[in-house]
Amino acid sequence: MPMGHRIVIWMAVGLVVFIVCMATMSAKGQTYGVNAAGFFENINETSAQYLDEAVGQHPWVLRVPGGAIAKMADPRVKNGWGLTHEAVDSIISMYGSDDEESLSGALNKWHRKTNEQPQGPDQSYLDDVVNMAATYPNMQVVWVANMFVPADVALYPVEYLVGHGVNVIYVEMGNETYSQLNHNFVDYQRRVDAIRPLVLAMGIPVSHPAAPGGSRSRPDHKGWNASLQMTYPTDPKTLHYYRDGRELPEFKEPIEHDAALAAAQAYNFHNDLAGLVDDFPGTSAFLMTEANTQPAKLLGGTDINAVFMGRLFDAAAEFFDVICIHNGIASDIYGIIYGQPPVKNTTWQPWADHVQGNPSPDNNTTGPCDTVITEAVYITQWVVVNPIPDACSNFWFKIFHRKKCNSIQVPVPVQVLVTPADTTINCDDEPSVTGCLNDSGTNPGLIQCRTGQNDDYLHPERYIDENGNCICDECGVEWDHRINTKFWDRIVPSVYDQTGVQVNREDPIDAYVTLLETGEVLYRPDIFHWCDPITGKPTVFSMNQEVWNEWHDFLEDKSTWTFGIKLIHRPTGLNIAEYWEDHDTVTLRLEGLQ
Repeated sequence: MPMGHRIVIWMAVGLVVFIVCMATMSAKGQTYGVNAAGFFENINETSAQYLDEAVGQHPWVLRVPGGAIAKMADPRVKNGWGLTHEAVDSIISMYGSDDEESLSGALNKWHRKTNEQPQGPDQSYLDDVVNMAATYPNMQVVWVANMFVPADVALYPVEYLVGHGVNVIYVEMGNETYSQLNHNFVDYQRRVDAIRPLVLAMGIPVSHPAAPGGSRSRPDHKGWNASLQMTYPTDPKTLHYYRDGRELPEFKEPIEHDAALAAAQAYNFHNDLAGLVDDFPGTSAFLMTEANTQPAKLLGGTDINAVFMGRLFDAAAEFFDVICIHNGIASDIYGIIYGQPPVKNTTWQPWADHVQGNPSPDNNTTGPCDTVITEAVYITQWVVVNPIPDACSNFWFKIFHRKKCNSIQVPVPVQVLVTPADTTINCDDEPSVTGCLNDSGTNPGLIQCRTGQNDDYLHPERYIDENGNCICDECGVEWDHRINTKFWDRIVPSVYDQTGVQVNREDPIDAYVTLLETGEVLYRPDIFHWCDPITGKPTVFSMNQEVWNEWHDFLEDKSTWTFGIKLIHRPTGLNIAEYWEDHDTVTLRLEGLQ
């Protein structure tokens, strides 16, 4: 990645990390942050901007190099995290575990990741961490040690970071090492006792990986935790917190939205977390360095996950000193910022609130503000102009424009709108009838537009004038053509006949669109009262354009595609699509979109 791109990305990264793993300003003085799996591999200008919005200059934690990668990382090799094909072959065959990650295809995955590491001299992610720390003085680092190399090699990245001014607050004794060693605590103690004194001599505490407890306990887990408590009773302990249908039956497929949301709002986090830490009396600190629902494709990107994680952040503050979400910046929907072009996940807002010390009081409610406010998403396109030799003397410019500095070219960012903003404007206020900042485009005296043509999605001028105002009494929702007339004249009365639920024009109706091939979900609130992200005026909602913006890399060679669809009547939780014949999926035209 060009240096210039990585500078903005670093700023964003700092933000994301801070928010999710940063210390809660309550009883234990927690820091909330992010697990950095795939963090540096996926950061770009846009994701860096989103990070910076959240982090600012607040304290935050970056957990590096991540989870499963830790057992293969050797940052002495100055390419990314120092992965080598030899290490991948050796470690996966000897210490790979299905408890930590699926071994099906693991070798191919890690060889691919090795090939994708930055190549060339001085391309180490360690230096990226150092540069981030210079930009964010309140950034803290949790380093996950490689327990399968000699102690001096495992200590090298810690010494490097500390020697370059990075605030390393804990060193984890590997990632879920109990699984890699098949719960052989004697082997674990041998490895720990080689590196632990060296870390403690630097004034940095070590944290030990606790095996899953509570609902996920097993005899081998219990034995490991008992040995851990007996051998290192006061040392900090690391716990990973994932929850799915085993703990919440409503989180099993198929997901019923309102039932799953109610379960997320009612889950007793306090008792669950208290039971986990009670296994380790006298422990000086607890770290939660990975947390989320699973699998990601089931609830990732939904308001259900946002509510669940927001409430977890609140409850964990009572017990944990470090609280990190899995993941920060990522290629998949686990990330609080994910995809290309990057978008903010629904979990972005709750972790940002906690990083900034402003946890939402509304996590237990079902009001319209349970859903994250999503700002307009822009992608930065870099345009090379006349060479400016002096630009490459700038430290940050050089970091993110390595290749460009070789030819002494200066990229200029141009912002291009990718995804419109959501229509919820202020979580403290009830939305207006339109939900928009500026309702000057709504005029009941205008014409009543009828259902249009199948290429309406390419012709907003049919419903919007040159000043950006609606020319219809309702701006409209487009699935190829404008659906308003059919929806209100036929579908709504049919829903009432079948369910007794009266859907009114002023009611918010939220859309959940699923890319069936991956399970990813696109959430758009109040689509019948959609707003222009720039002017704030009511405008047409084009489902065609929204799915293209979200998944254009997947859809770019498709002329049509079929998606799963839910239309949730927010006042009642009713899925209108269930009562609209043959509309639990929708096939959309994609030709002409860009």
